[in-house]
Amino acid sequence: MWFIYTMMEAAPLPRRVPLNLHADRCLDLSLSSGTLPPLHSWQADQIDWEGVPDAEDFCQAVPQATLRNWLAEGKAQIVKRGKRCTVTLFHIGHKCWYLKHFHNPSISDRGKHWWHLSPAQREFSHARELWRRQIPAVRPIAWGERKAFGLPSESWFLSEAVSRSQTLEHYLADFIPKLSRWQQPLVRERLLESLGSYVARLHDAGVFPRDLHSENLLVQPPADASRLTTDLPKLYLVDLTSVELFSRLTWRESAEHLAIFGAAMIDRSSRRERAKFWKTYQESRRHWRVPNLPRTTRSIERRIGQWNVQTACERDVRALEKNRSFQRLEIGNARTLAVAGVDPQALELWWKQYTKHYQEGTCGDQYLRWTEQGAEHFDQKFLRIERFIEDESISRWSWKERSAEAMQSWFVLNGLKLRNLHAPQPLAIFLPHRRGEEAVLLSAVDRQPQGLSQLWRTDDEATLPFHPTPDKSIIMRDLGRLIGRMHRWGVRSEKLILSQFGWISKRNHCKLPRACVTDWQAFTFGKPMVLSDRIHQLQALMAEINSLQPLVNQELQASFLRNYLRQMDQPPWLWKRYQPLIFPAATIEVEKETEKLEEVVLCEV
Repeated sequence: MWFIYTMMEAAPLPRRVPLNLHADRCLDLSLSSGTLPPLHSWQADQIDWEGVPDAEDFCQAVPQATLRNWLAEGKAQIVKRGKRCTVTLFHIGHKCWYLKHFHNPSISDRGKHWWHLSPAQREFSHARELWRRQIPAVRPIAWGERKAFGLPSESWFLSEAVSRSQTLEHYLADFIPKLSRWQQPLVRERLLESLGSYVARLHDAGVFPRDLHSENLLVQPPADASRLTTDLPKLYLVDLTSVELFSRLTWRESAEHLAIFGAAMIDRSSRRERAKFWKTYQESRRHWRVPNLPRTTRSIERRIGQWNVQTACERDVRALEKNRSFQRLEIGNARTLAVAGVDPQALELWWKQYTKHYQEGTCGDQYLRWTEQGAEHFDQKFLRIERFIEDESISRWSWKERSAEAMQSWFVLNGLKLRNLHAPQPLAIFLPHRRGEEAVLLSAVDRQPQGLSQLWRTDDEATLPFHPTPDKSIIMRDLGRLIGRMHRWGVRSEKLILSQFGWISKRNHCKLPRACVTDWQAFTFGKPMVLSDRIHQLQALMAEINSLQPLVNQELQASFLRNYLRQMDQPPWLWKRYQPLIFPAATIEVEKETEKLEEVVLCEV
């Protein structure tokens, strides 16, 4: 095996064999490209460093008190602080460097890094190999490692910052929305073209990033703001510890990687934008063309949907345990599960206020806005309080089983937010220590929603709590979007009813859907629903809507079905095929219910 890797320059690697990182020291990665300087080794403060000679003076001050002075003077800034990694940004003269500090707290991690190399050495080797293959990525400067008893205990990776760059997540969420309305679609189109060519370039070079998502790609827009709509932005790959390198990728491996990358982008792109991405990807592949592009894209997008649903179902259980996304606390007389971003002191203050108001009998409403000091911790939002009274006759010892109904509601609510469905934002759940006490689920909304069943019956504009008054077409449009996303994510219920949904007016012209979920007790998660189940649920919902307002004309039906099909990634013109399957059947169910009601009235007479 060592002989194969040392003869790598003479003979190409096998297609399926990844590069061995242990052989990276015997390779001069700067020979083929000529863009990276040769490496130099030195030691400072019991840390073995390897990198370019210009970084030696900087690395001498990294583990010493100089770093703390730089943080106090503003020359350094901590960008990310995690359990296993800390990222710091340094401004030294005209240069900006990123330093990633990897921690190895456990003996098992040290042994694993001794066998598979430390994260800093892996990322440094991967970065140099990507530059050798002429793939835009972070420019490696140096890496260092400190050992204790022969095992790596800490490691550092130093890289050069990309000027005028931002993550793809920030570019989509903050940069593009600030542009004018006519610039946004053109800039998104240029971005999709750049993504398609960049991913094709990765696959032609045999690069397989296992963890490629919107936070691991840097976008560098054109320097001239007037050329945003004409020039392609440049892309750079970061966080290279999970990169796998091959001599080339087969179509099966390329399709697998496209499914992983598309899972994070499918909700943020339209059908037309994805078609532009696939066309650019096919044109940018140098060695061969994608076989039967339309059929292949449909197959990959189907795999993307299945992978998303499966991943979401696996991550749902995180809401029941303590991890990096949720925290477990002891507040008052209740065990508390809370979202990681919520301040424990704010929760404790709110719980004291709640018990005080509850004892005084002044918190009977479901939606409350606290006027005291504790409301500032929740951005002045409406707090939704849901109480679960436990039966004293139930003898369950596990705190999860004793509050099964409350935990199920907490589980489903976090699952809805994980799938980006419009629902109240979960904050915390308070579970009682003793039997017979009530459990409380706390969530937040920007504005108090109004039930769709009540709104559908309302025709007088003066009775509505917000302006302008939404007409029936807007309600059907947004309801179709929400239900389409639910069915695509495998969110199901035995019977969809209108009282499960609410309406929140738009605020500051945001593009969030107005329809939202207000009653999620009957929802469950699973595989994407088949056509027969979806039609059965839509029939029941439309039957209820027709019973409240029989004037659901063809225009409202088309508005609902078009938006529903767009969320299901199906062409909108299929609404004419869905219409006879849903709405006539809903009318028949209304007639049946009317006949039953007439029979009951006649019997009473």
